[in-house]
Amino acid sequence: MRFFQGRRLGRFVARGVSHGDKDAQKPITKPRRGGRKKGHRMAHTYTSLHYHCVFGTLGRKNLIPQDMLARVHGYMGGIVKNIDGHPITIGGTTNHAHLLVTLPGSTAISEGVGKIKSNLSKWVHEKFPAMSGFAWQEGYGAFSVSRSNIDAVTQYIANQDKHHKTMTFQEEFLALLKKHDIEHDERYIWD
Repeated sequence: MRFFQGRRLGRFVARGVSHGDKDAQKPITKPRRGGRKKGHRMAHTYTSLHYHCVFGTLGRKNLIPQDMLARVHGYMGGIVKNIDGHPITIGGTTNHAHLLVTLPGSTAISEGVGKIKSNLSKWVHEKFPAMSGFAWQEGYGAFSVSRSNIDAVTQYIANQDKHHKTMTFQEEFLALLKKHDIEHDERYIWD
């Protein structure tokens, strides 16, 4: 039997039953939790959500001075902690950032990355007026990382300087999309 919400005071009415039928006008109650023994319900939520996040500066310009990279990465780590995440490793170059982070299940990846980017931009503009042109690109890449692969991704992020002697950020980002089987159209990736 299918149900829909009737017009009479928000009560549920069975389809195909006349409104004059007393049984059809009774509200439907929630099902009972019958059959469960005490202690067999999961009382908490447990997650293990590791992400490799990658995003570039606006126009992929070298907007982060080399001598500021450690401070920028350290501040990003503080932002991750403030949203109840765990920064595993953070790195990058003068035109993009890589973060390997663990986020709580209650934080969507888009929300987490948005907070990291916006709070870092605010900090840069307030503390370093000479960097008034600093901004991040609008989008980002986020790739799930299994627990067994954390060491490999950490090493990958640690070797960014070496890695980018042979590959541009654009080439690297496209390779990451391909490696993770993410469909994309190169015409719409870059700002």
